[in-house]
Amino acid sequence: MDQNERYLSRFDLASREPPRLELSDVRSFLNQLDNQARQGSGHELRCWDRYAYRAADVSLELLDDHGPTTCFGAVGRNLSRGGVALLNRGMVYPGSRCRLRLIGPHHHAQHVLGLVIRCRYVLGSGALHEIAVKFDRPIDIGAFTPAARFLRAMIADDNDDICQLIRSFLRGLNVDTLLDVHDADEIVRRAFADCCDLVMLDLESHDYPPFEVATRLRHLGFVGSIVGYGVQITNDIYQRCVDTGLTGYLRKPLTRGAVRRLLTALMDKPTVSTLAHDVTLTPLIDSFVQGLPIHARRVAQCFAENDLEQLAEVAHDLRGQAGSYGFGVITAAAAEIQRLLDTSAPPEPLSSAVDHLIHLCLTARPVGCVEFVAAQSYE
Repeated sequence: MDQNERYLSRFDLASREPPRLELSDVRSFLNQLDNQARQGSGHELRCWDRYAYRAADVSLELLDDHGPTTCFGAVGRNLSRGGVALLNRGMVYPGSRCRLRLIGPHHHAQHVLGLVIRCRYVLGSGALHEIAVKFDRPIDIGAFTPAARFLRAMIADDNDDICQLIRSFLRGLNVDTLLDVHDADEIVRRAFADCCDLVMLDLESHDYPPFEVATRLRHLGFVGSIVGYGVQITNDIYQRCVDTGLTGYLRKPLTRGAVRRLLTALMDKPTVSTLAHDVTLTPLIDSFVQGLPIHARRVAQCFAENDLEQLAEVAHDLRGQAGSYGFGVITAAAAEIQRLLDTSAPPEPLSSAVDHLIHLCLTARPVGCVEFVAAQSYE
């Protein structure tokens, strides 16, 4: 056991109640600091992108091998893969070793070790100090700020102006857009080859049959979102959207608000292991998460092909594994599919259960900062 692991096992922040600092009390100072950062002062130079992190119940514990620890309640300012900025009522000396209890959007907690690299008084605040902590190891930031999740979107439209318009609507979001894709075979191939999270289909296209493309994608196990757009969405078109597995649709004329709301909805709150605090399990949890997109694809394929026997087997495997890695919600979702299959439930509730399980698998986050792309084959 290395020194980091000894620190993490020796102290239990859950048993302490640090002094609370209310987010509402410091909101104006957080905005003030953000405005200063936009002006590009020297100490705001960064190695990684930072995202707003307005967590109100972060715990900061100063570690000392030769004496008692000191615990503070802090409010988050921003967060990156490599560190965090906090507001706290007290002065903390740079160079201090510390342990943080970071809180995610589902109120899950992860303990992270780091080093205080800066502490400065916030002018006009009375007693507030901004504390910058550098983590010992990079973290998966998507587990704490959904806006940090990177998405790949394909815009399948032969009208270059429409493609550029949608791309401009997405500017400023963490989205990579693929353009100039408007052949049916190419759409299907690249959806898998480029691991797209979203495929946008022109429901009035003359270059490819949109509903046939959607059907092919689903039967091949594509688990991302498929959204159509068109001028007229009649009852007949709506029913075809449902029957072919489209996630939803947008009406033309497209607006910036509608497109950005669509992408924001896809940046769902993450599914995080309840064992994320145990650093000794990090590589095991991350390895399991890396394989979840493949499980999700198998679930989608089995359901699309009505192979209920194979679907039950995949659900059985997930039920048995997920909870062991701290993903009890995935175990519960897989168990629900088994229950519905055992009772010969109608297609509607089974479809909803399958969608829920796929969603949980795709939003599961690793503990460490792991860069991986799920191995998905078109063939």
